[in-house]
Amino acid sequence: MLSNLKIIIRKSVYLGEQILALPVLVGVVLYSFGTISILLSSNWSDSVVFYEFINRILIALVAFELVRLLVTHDIHAVSDLLTFVIARKLLKPDLTASDVLLGIVAFAILAIINVKILKPSQEERRVEEFFN
Repeated sequence: MLSNLKIIIRKSVYLGEQILALPVLVGVVLYSFGTISILLSSNWSDSVVFYEFINRILIALVAFELVRLLVTHDIHAVSDLLTFVIARKLLKPDLTASDVLLGIVAFAILAIINVKILKPSQEERRVEEFFN
């Protein structure tokens, strides 16, 4: 009885995550189209516009990685999500030296984890085979 309840709860949580991934995906696609229209009408001679462009791209990437994480439950998706979150944090113009140092340390830790601990996922191998 208890094991059946655990299975039902596990499947319900998984289904809930799949359902939540859909509105996030729709939102990030709409956000991306909005970003394109905003940036097309921007004055690109100002460096702030380029910062805004990179910031919006990283926001979209974080959202896409969140969708990937909700759908696949892959440890590589967690690593990629953290990488984009840290990258976005490091692009803020009001960072202190300690913020930059912590960001570099976080990137180094993620790089070590990716190279030494995590092996290429099945998804990454399929992508590599596709492009080779």
